[in-house]
Amino acid sequence: MSDLSVIIVSYNVRRFLEQAILSIQKSIGDIEIEIIVVDNASSDDSSNIVREKYPQVKLIENKDNQGFSKANNQGIKISTGKYILLLNPDTVLAEDTLKKCYDFMENTPDCGALGVRMIDGSGTFLPESKRGLPTPKVSFYKIFGLASLFPKSKKFGAYHLKYLNEFETHPIDVLSGAFMFMRKEALDKSGLLDETFFMYGEDIDLSYRITLAGYKNYYFPETSIIHYKGESTKKNSLHYVRVFYQAMIIFAEKHFGVKSGKIFGQLIYLAVYLRAFAALLKRFVIKGFPVFVEYILLYLSYFAVTRYWEEYNKWVEGGAYPQEYFVYHLSAYSLILIIGLLLGGAYKRYFSGNNLWRGFFIASSLLVIFYAFLPETLRYSRAILLLGAFLGLSILAIYRSVLNFIKNQSFSLGSSKGKRILAVGKPHSIEKVREIVAGSSLHAEIIGSTIFSNDTNEITLSNYNDFYKIDEIVLCSGDLSNKQIIEWLCKPYFSGVEIKILPEGSNFIIGSSNKNKTGDFYSTEKILKLGSPGTLLNKRIFDIFSSIVIIPLMILTLNRKKKVWSNWLNVILGKKTWIGYNHSEDYAQLPAIKESVFELKESLAENHNLSSYFVKEMNQFYAQNYSWKTDLDLFGKCLFR
Repeated sequence: MSDLSVIIVSYNVRRFLEQAILSIQKSIGDIEIEIIVVDNASSDDSSNIVREKYPQVKLIENKDNQGFSKANNQGIKISTGKYILLLNPDTVLAEDTLKKCYDFMENTPDCGALGVRMIDGSGTFLPESKRGLPTPKVSFYKIFGLASLFPKSKKFGAYHLKYLNEFETHPIDVLSGAFMFMRKEALDKSGLLDETFFMYGEDIDLSYRITLAGYKNYYFPETSIIHYKGESTKKNSLHYVRVFYQAMIIFAEKHFGVKSGKIFGQLIYLAVYLRAFAALLKRFVIKGFPVFVEYILLYLSYFAVTRYWEEYNKWVEGGAYPQEYFVYHLSAYSLILIIGLLLGGAYKRYFSGNNLWRGFFIASSLLVIFYAFLPETLRYSRAILLLGAFLGLSILAIYRSVLNFIKNQSFSLGSSKGKRILAVGKPHSIEKVREIVAGSSLHAEIIGSTIFSNDTNEITLSNYNDFYKIDEIVLCSGDLSNKQIIEWLCKPYFSGVEIKILPEGSNFIIGSSNKNKTGDFYSTEKILKLGSPGTLLNKRIFDIFSSIVIIPLMILTLNRKKKVWSNWLNVILGKKTWIGYNHSEDYAQLPAIKESVFELKESLAENHNLSSYFVKEMNQFYAQNYSWKTDLDLFGKCLFR
């Protein structure tokens, strides 16, 4: 029998899982601990990494995703600890975390479970560290914003208990499933996690049942941990809102009666729709406003060119072009240019010169195609069409350069200075940071390093920041304690500076500067190009343009005419892609793409007796070296062979 069983449910968070296990090992002290990892059918090689690098860890490998509750119950059933800790994989513990929690439980017999003070990867306190019971009334105040308006109110702010001091120990109602340290005896009385909850709500339900069993839950801030969040799920999405509040309905019906649950459910659905509307409005304001401004600039460019053309090349008394030309045609030209810029990724990386030029090429192509399909009576001037586009692009380039100077002190688009990184650790660790940064695809430079010693503190690092204007600090956890790292994250000296960690003995640097972002990491491992959003966008653009171009080709005798025509609309709508992996091999660990019309091997003249090894290598090579030129070559071969 062990003192503590730590149970981690993992799903496609391999690097965070490694970091969590390392932090547990550094936090063991004189406590006898067993670590149990339950893998919910990850496709990122998590299980193999645990098996090979951490043979002392008990591993349960599920064939499919069992959900959070069921997977934790699997771990609890094989555990031997006097205490049970449910821990998320995207966490980092301080060296004293487990010992302090263990001692508090030993000295507090009425404590059935406790949670600790949690911060995200940027050092921001996570309010779910302490929560009240989400009764229909409390949930109503949160859903409709009263909790945000009056956070310190005991009445309106009861959901996150913001009126309680975050640095003082308090009995509370609800703990977070990210770190839930429980007495096994209390768990035996209250029962395991309710598997009705697939994801979200199960920690609230279990916390409440522990109190019903006669115990108290405590918020214990004498130790802090990092909880990156956003790694297994995107918590700022409408899907999250819907799934989370559906779990709240289940909880309300279970503990407050079906009638209360139904009333609560109606309020929740109303809140979901209101949030959806608010999210759309916010997205329009934040993302739509820059697009709208540039649409106006493009329209004014066309207007100016048209007036110039009327005055100096096609002067007619009363104007050469009718009023509807200015209203409808110029508006349509400007809109098509905006669509092309969107397809080219000009609004994904706003200050990228490459994205702007690529978007302009796509926009011009769309504009020419649109113009070609117009009736002869509506084709007023090719010169205005092209001159307006060139003038518009020039104005957008100048406009974006000015904005870039205001934001980044650089007029040049697409030539960012790269990240300025400060490495903190001992010489061999700093050299490791240099090696990883140099071997990754990151555009960055190590502009300084400080050798860790007993005199190294946040003031020293603050001086580096003031002098070098650094963008990122990499802390080597093999040389610094996790407790120091957690404390430094919370300091105001590093506001706006990203902080990442080099886990001890690892070949990657990892972190997350925002609780709603997936984690950032640098590694010397081979990067699969097809896994990046920009590359997937290029693939999508290729699918659209090849689909447009293939229409006139349909009159030709193609070997695959029937297959192409039956899938053409699905490709246009984004349901399928023209070229994709060979389906005969397991490619689950490769970046996910849409179902393909043609497999890679269909581009080969002789593809009937290929070895499984060769077919697998084709998939790997395609994912690692993808470019639109590859798809163009393979598409042509698939069509005409």
